[in-house]
Amino acid sequence: MACFKLQPDKTLLSPDFDGYKLSSTSGIVTSYSKPLPDGLCLKSGGESSNSYLQTRLDALHNCLVADLPNCTDTTSESNSITVYCFNKRGHLLAFDWSSECHLNAGRVVWQVDVSQVVPHSPVLLHQSLEQPLQELTKNSEESDDQKKMFSTLQPTLRFASDNVAVVADGRSEVFVVDTQYRRPESHHTWLTVFSATIGACEVVDARVLSPNPGAGDMLHVLLVSVVPPAALPVAPPVTLSSVPSLHLITWLTLASDNGKEYTVVRERLYCGSGALEYCHFDEDCSSVVLLTHQLYVALYDSCKLVVQSSVNALRSWEQQNAQADRPKFLFMQTEDNLTVQLGASNCPSSDSVRIVVSSSELCVSRREGEDAEPLLKGTFLHPVDPETATWTVDNDRVEVNVCKSVEGVKWLRLFKEEELTGEELSPTADNTDRLAHLTSNSWDGSCDTEDKPAYNPGQLESCDDADTDLLLQVMLGDAPDGAPRAVLGNTQYLATIPFRNDAPPLFCLRHDVDGLVWRINSQRGADSERFSHTATFNAFGYVKASKTMAKYTSAPAGKWTSLRSI
Repeated sequence: MACFKLQPDKTLLSPDFDGYKLSSTSGIVTSYSKPLPDGLCLKSGGESSNSYLQTRLDALHNCLVADLPNCTDTTSESNSITVYCFNKRGHLLAFDWSSECHLNAGRVVWQVDVSQVVPHSPVLLHQSLEQPLQELTKNSEESDDQKKMFSTLQPTLRFASDNVAVVADGRSEVFVVDTQYRRPESHHTWLTVFSATIGACEVVDARVLSPNPGAGDMLHVLLVSVVPPAALPVAPPVTLSSVPSLHLITWLTLASDNGKEYTVVRERLYCGSGALEYCHFDEDCSSVVLLTHQLYVALYDSCKLVVQSSVNALRSWEQQNAQADRPKFLFMQTEDNLTVQLGASNCPSSDSVRIVVSSSELCVSRREGEDAEPLLKGTFLHPVDPETATWTVDNDRVEVNVCKSVEGVKWLRLFKEEELTGEELSPTADNTDRLAHLTSNSWDGSCDTEDKPAYNPGQLESCDDADTDLLLQVMLGDAPDGAPRAVLGNTQYLATIPFRNDAPPLFCLRHDVDGLVWRINSQRGADSERFSHTATFNAFGYVKASKTMAKYTSAPAGKWTSLRSI
């Protein structure tokens, strides 16, 4: 299984950043407003939802959609923008703003039926060539109570190109709309060129690609819904059949010869139980990039048979997580000493264990079997004094004590090898010590030259720590069972930053106290070049952690960030 690694660009980091300074002059902010006829369209009350995934999806929904310029738009320098939203009657309103005319009154460009109050269960649009449809829809005979959806979703809009948009009504249908060339001065009504009943969902990404000149366009659409396992159109893996709710990700590929008529040529389904932080196509629409907290698996592909390896990957992931809950070793540190503890089965005394401590390495192995794999072998993060090393072996437990070469240095971890994960036991129960690694004052996390801990524990709170590990996963379009991934560990997801209509959004992750902005590159590059660090927001991770009520984050052109509370 291929793996990715996010490597920060040190040239984009600021080790000497001292903090932000508040301006002594009062800035003047000009705002413009227009009345919104009939108010914003909200989701139907319907049945009360007990689904965390649905509640989270509703809470983070942004009713306003900005029409971002594409890289081919030569007029993108003009000071004008159009923002769209749905009102309670289902009208899609466009509000034009320009530096000359400011904000114009909303104009209706399209309409969707939002009267349906009962959400539709998901259905398949394209039958598999490998498996009969009746073998896939195993849940079709289950009771209506089991298949009941949670509630409707808000209507969503995404722009796929300069003249194509995709809309999901949040009840049952998805639409492809011909918008013609969208400019504030071009006032015309949009035309529906495709519609299909697919189930209650939201559209999160859409892109039009022209693979070959004269061969027509391919429209890729990415939909997300929240469903109980019994409502899935395809039977889920056994490991996911007992959870209260799942995210169902639908990847539709539609073909058009003239841009006016579309036909579904392929449908792919993925599902998982983890909350989605990021879900978008890559630059070539050859894969779906996910940032989540649980592994997602391929469920269905209308052009390829999804084999058991996808389910096996989920089972293996869960087993790895169960093992990850039991650290390989425990360690504790004071100002001048390190204590390492690990389990050693069938090693009742020191005669059965070989322990070697040097100034840079620790190796613990069994005496029986010279070629046996060591119980623990790693390179210390900083030098130690091997002359002070002592150890005890008792009841299948090994404890090693050794003094640090430099007193007063707070070690971020025990070993340099990142795969050697252990749990640090603090001499006190103070939560700030557990979070100390988030505020290193040194350039590379090394504190060899310092005579005091390289952080200020008093500046940290529990909000600086992530609740669960973050997982980066790439769902390959032509290999449904192969999903390269990277476990990012205890990392906070900070923001999704829209880039252009024809490119995937950027995503911002916390690194130390900063926010690092990452871009998804073309799949044609090497795995190590798939994600690139493009910008850094100094101390943004630390700032946002304290803004617990912040709902939206924006970062125009990656130059500055803005947090907005609920």
